[in-house]
Amino acid sequence: MNRALKYITIAVLSIVLLAVLGLYLWFRMGVKEGLATRAHFEWFIAEKLFEGNQDFWPVEVAGKQRRPVTWDIDEGQLTVLDTIKIGLKNHSRERFYWHSWGTPLSRLQTDLVVYRNGIADSIPFSGFGCYTGVHLYPMQSGEAVQGTISNPLMFDPRTSYELPLMTESFPKLFESLYGDSVVIRFSQASYSLPWSRYPSQMLYSDWILVRTDRVLENWRIGRHTPFSVSEQILEERHGHKNVAR
Repeated sequence: MNRALKYITIAVLSIVLLAVLGLYLWFRMGVKEGLATRAHFEWFIAEKLFEGNQDFWPVEVAGKQRRPVTWDIDEGQLTVLDTIKIGLKNHSRERFYWHSWGTPLSRLQTDLVVYRNGIADSIPFSGFGCYTGVHLYPMQSGEAVQGTISNPLMFDPRTSYELPLMTESFPKLFESLYGDSVVIRFSQASYSLPWSRYPSQMLYSDWILVRTDRVLENWRIGRHTPFSVSEQILEERHGHKNVAR
């Protein structure tokens, strides 16, 4: 009886070992072929076991389903037409994933509401145009990341083309685009595993009010940086890749 139990135990362990080995080889082949995301084994398993599950995609959530994070944004930066630094910290006591081009927060989304004489004009984020080179990166509980992006007010809000900061006509153009004031909200897509406590969702910052006259005051005293000499960053804006040189 002991011998039979021993043989059964060996057989079961052999099957388990072969299964684990086969799964690992499958995973490594996927990484080699670019099918797995940045070699994250748990995400690979989730994709295979829950293939087609819509829980992977960010959804709008409310209340207790909102993942607890904090944003670190110096609102004064937004009155200066230059690069800005934004931080994000995970307080959810679990790991989640976020899209990146290899640098933190390089795929932030921006929503704008422009006010002209008290009338609001919403300009929602229009979507990314390319996923080439994009990977999922993990963010551990308690981890904080900081990214550098161009001030979104340095661009035409509807076309995402760079504004001519160094021209005399810039103030008039800027007022025509951004009215009396503009409120800005940043967001980052987060992706959760199917067994996570919090679902995949968009992480939103608070709305930030920026007065147009404050931006132009700083511009007139030389507090702005042309794209040609600004800090090198990589980001995508409203479907257009932008590299500030």
